[in-house]
Amino acid sequence: MGSLLPFITAILLLVSFWQILSNTDGIFWFSGIAVLLIWLTGQRLARRRFWQFIHLWVNLSLVYLAQVLFTILLISDPVKYWLVIVWTLIWAGVFWLLRNYFLKLKDINDADYLSFNRFLYYLGLWLLATSLFYWITFINFSLWYGLLILLVAIWLWTRELLLMAEETVGKYFLWLLLLLTGQIFLATYLLPLSFLVSGTIIALWYYFMMDFIISREKKFKKYLFFFLAGVFILMLISFINY
Repeated sequence: MGSLLPFITAILLLVSFWQILSNTDGIFWFSGIAVLLIWLTGQRLARRRFWQFIHLWVNLSLVYLAQVLFTILLISDPVKYWLVIVWTLIWAGVFWLLRNYFLKLKDINDADYLSFNRFLYYLGLWLLATSLFYWITFINFSLWYGLLILLVAIWLWTRELLLMAEETVGKYFLWLLLLLTGQIFLATYLLPLSFLVSGTIIALWYYFMMDFIISREKKFKKYLFFFLAGVFILMLISFINY
């Protein structure tokens, strides 16, 4: 039963996605049930170490909610349903990795898991930032509430990602990252950019900063160049299509 648990949970999450897509009025109920399922699966996998890794279950829940927000804003139904299949495969991989490492009764410090974990949070940030820009632009969602939600998510994800850093990170880095990300969020909101471009800029900024800190590679100028070049290209495309 334990070996099947990752796949059973992934399938149940797939059902929750389908229910949300077919009945958006029940989004809060189905999302809440899915988050509870993630926590129950985590408890089953981690057992006595469940509370030791409480931040992990919170962060995984945020990733799921970001997936929901992004998926429901899509227009094409076929794209939505194919996308939730992708989400399902990702969740199966997540829980399979968690099962293996908790089964070995050691801290989650395997390179494969850490790389997948970083990818999951980067993806979650892109989905969340893109969705928030969409809701702010088209649904008149509060800009400041959107900014607050984004910064809280970044704070939670970053605290866990910093545990992967090869060296101790200064205690002010997280607050500086939040401050600069908030400024970039407001700046991109004021520019005539699509919500996809705006969300991508936030995600690229976060990726380059975190990857530099975690890997401790002395390539900040290279990272900065690629970040600015990527932003310039995205803004140019957006201006042409505006």
